[in-house]
Amino acid sequence: MVAIYCRISGKKADGKDVSIEIQEESGIKFAEGLGLPYTLYIDRGISGAKSEIADRPAFAEMFKQIKNKKVTKVYAFDQARIVRKSRIWHLFVYALEQSGCIYYEAGEEVDFNDPQTKLITGIIALIDELYTETTSRKVKVANQKNAEKGKGHGITAYGYKKDEGGYLIIDEKLAPTVKTIFEWSLQGIGTYTIAKKLNNQGIPTKSQKFKGRIIEKTDSYTKRVTQYPRDKVKWRGNVIYDMITNPIFKGIRNYGEVSIAVDAIITPEVWDKVNKNLTNNKKNVGPNNKFNYLLNGLIFCAECEAEFRGKYRASGRNKTYSCKGSSQGLKCLMGRGLNIPRFESFIINHLFLSKELYKTLSGLKINEENIDQYKRELKQFEKKCGDMVKAKNHLYTLLTDPELSEDKSIKKDYLKVQKDSETLNDEINVLKNTISLLSTTQRKARLDKIFKEFDYQLNFKQIKQAVHAIIEKITVNHLPNQKVFLVQINYRGFDEQSVFATDHQQMKWINMSHYQVVSRTPEDKKDDEDLIDYFASTDGYTKEILIDGLKHINAWDESYKDWDYPLLLNKIKENSHGEESVINIVTPTIELKKEELYDFNTSS
Repeated sequence: MVAIYCRISGKKADGKDVSIEIQEESGIKFAEGLGLPYTLYIDRGISGAKSEIADRPAFAEMFKQIKNKKVTKVYAFDQARIVRKSRIWHLFVYALEQSGCIYYEAGEEVDFNDPQTKLITGIIALIDELYTETTSRKVKVANQKNAEKGKGHGITAYGYKKDEGGYLIIDEKLAPTVKTIFEWSLQGIGTYTIAKKLNNQGIPTKSQKFKGRIIEKTDSYTKRVTQYPRDKVKWRGNVIYDMITNPIFKGIRNYGEVSIAVDAIITPEVWDKVNKNLTNNKKNVGPNNKFNYLLNGLIFCAECEAEFRGKYRASGRNKTYSCKGSSQGLKCLMGRGLNIPRFESFIINHLFLSKELYKTLSGLKINEENIDQYKRELKQFEKKCGDMVKAKNHLYTLLTDPELSEDKSIKKDYLKVQKDSETLNDEINVLKNTISLLSTTQRKARLDKIFKEFDYQLNFKQIKQAVHAIIEKITVNHLPNQKVFLVQINYRGFDEQSVFATDHQQMKWINMSHYQVVSRTPEDKKDDEDLIDYFASTDGYTKEILIDGLKHINAWDESYKDWDYPLLLNKIKENSHGEESVINIVTPTIELKKEELYDFNTSS
């Protein structure tokens, strides 16, 4: 396997360094030219001058795979991508030699058996290290001199701004908010409550001044990345805490070992009193518990499409997955959450209690037409991506020309092509993953591994891995008038889905799923009618539930929307008759018992 290592420092401006995308594309082209599978290892916004291998997660993982001999070739755009520390470079070369792995720089093999090559690359590593350290020292000296003069650099603290000369002055528009924060804290209001009050009052953070998007790293299970506009960032408790403890607000700006006097927003007496009070409050806080959430990253709101996140309090009864739409500024009326132990227990029982789901998913036929369509789309996207690579390389060459480097139109075109390329690469990766998941052999092997290796005695991490390997997405809809939740489960690599209905107690889950056309016996029909009658006799399962049921057996027609309850119920029964039916209900009802609920946050 080929390891393609890509890295760019977060301090590099667009056009000033080789982008991650260009590094990726050149590496992929190299691997495909060899006809070998590849894995991308990307450290974005991380300096190559880090002193330890562990400081660069992707590099550390690649280093481990090299030592385990799972990687046979390593590709990098240039040596500076790998490292800017001579000690780490020599460790990297030693690992290559010990494992028999071959290193390629920009497609050319680097032969470390040649003493001259080994000497030259070692000297380059020393030069890179010297350059990095010298540059860093110069920057620090310049910044310190500016700080001693009262000038600011980088992002200024909230409540301050730079004048035309670069000197720090108080921002009179923001200073009142700083004073309010200190007043509230002195009253005994906690940092997270202060953040909530500021958000409720619509007071923007300093991020309002910045363009672009914030990208939140996802967990290792879902691989999802959440993006949102940077100017929409909300106040958070940890931000409030950092502000309160920052001495700049009492007129002392610390830069390294240097302390410089600046204009104060808060008097030193008030600042000291607030921080002493903050320390006392912190001593009274209980233990900082870390809770386990089985389904974080999977659950989404049917109303506003925002994510549900788990919130578990050690004291009290708040143990819920709740929609985060309102906190993100979305209009959402999903005011009720799902009980964590009950919802997680239902999901585990649905997936693993019986073998029915495994049999159903294993028996579903592959839709070859879909796969062919995905492959055609992939081919088109890859051709388009190749054209974009040429365009980006051309524009990058123009930007490196001193006479054209400041040309705004070229910069604008480069940034547009780069953004379009990123989007296209995301689509290509999704298509490749989809095609892989739909492959007959891959699907069977994946299901066998997940279901046959599952055991209820597994630890939390192993159970979470199994759940996330099966479920792609869970969509929650709440019908408050009927006191009912409708939960749709999409399975990873399948078009089919399940829909369950439950009341607010969440102890009984009725499966309204319909998977495929199957032969039906009189006994099957009777069982379905009994289930439908059960719907009718259960409080809360009214017209909306029946409408949803008709939709999921492909029997819904807009003309039915004015029908009353009995007519809709008869339509459900009508569609359960015949020698063949689209109904194939798996585990029609899951009933939970309080003594058997899973609670991964129970104190041991």
